[in-house]
Amino acid sequence: GDYAILGRVTVVSETSKSGYSQLLEEAKELYPDCDDVLNIILDTKQTSFLFFRSKPKYIMSGIAVDYLDM
Repeated sequence: GDYAILGRVTVVSETSKSGYSQLLEEAKELYPDCDDVLNIILDTKQTSFLFFRSKPKYIMSGIAVDYLDM
């Protein structure tokens, strides 16, 4: 079907429970016409100094789209 790309959306969380629903919720806040999030990427970031490590941050991003024929 036809769809319009609305833009990239990103969610940063300190828990690994950052899932698709959280990403879709953020996408709908930024783009009210958003129907789905595609091409999802999950990454982690953690800093360390000597023997000390920070809590990992989970970064999830994707492309918000609007299905035009819905």
